[in-house]
Amino acid sequence: MTPLSHDEREQRLRYDFEVVGALRSPWLQLSGFASPADVLALRPPIAPRTPGAAPRHLLVRYAFPTLAGPGRWQDGALLRIDLVAGGDYPFTRPAVTVLPPIPWNHRVHPPTGMMCIGTEWEDSRGQILVAHLIVHLARILNFDEPHSGGDLGFQPEVARYWQTALGGRPLNPGLRYPALPLHLTHGIRTTCQSAGAR
Repeated sequence: MTPLSHDEREQRLRYDFEVVGALRSPWLQLSGFASPADVLALRPPIAPRTPGAAPRHLLVRYAFPTLAGPGRWQDGALLRIDLVAGGDYPFTRPAVTVLPPIPWNHRVHPPTGMMCIGTEWEDSRGQILVAHLIVHLARILNFDEPHSGGDLGFQPEVARYWQTALGGRPLNPGLRYPALPLHLTHGIRTTCQSAGAR
């Protein structure tokens, strides 16, 4: 794959942020930042339609219940996404870190909060959007994804608890995931607004 030029990368980052800014869900809150220092200093986030804005870092709050431990719940999770961590955006995967309190999840490394997002990003060769990733992360936190049984992740005891005590079912079975905006991703205008998609 040929790396993008600086201008192409900036254009792709702006496009990704525009699509992310159009995601709608009552349990999803998103903020974009130019640098890790802006995130840590809690500087004002970049608005989705700011001219020329191409955030490289996102804070994403998932405000639905997730596991804190066996039989214990916590009210959501806050994730930091570094889009350019791999060095060759959009071909290398972003780095995703869960900020404290860290949920009990087999895809989350407990001391560091680092989240395993799988290989789909690289496999797509730049075709997956950040909005796809944000929905994928929601599914991980909700334990709502196919499980082959082989990969038990960072915490095998969590995967086993999910399979045995929870029957391998999602934590929040009625959770509706936001639909990607078709007018941005496919140039399609609809007369009906979708409330969400599974």
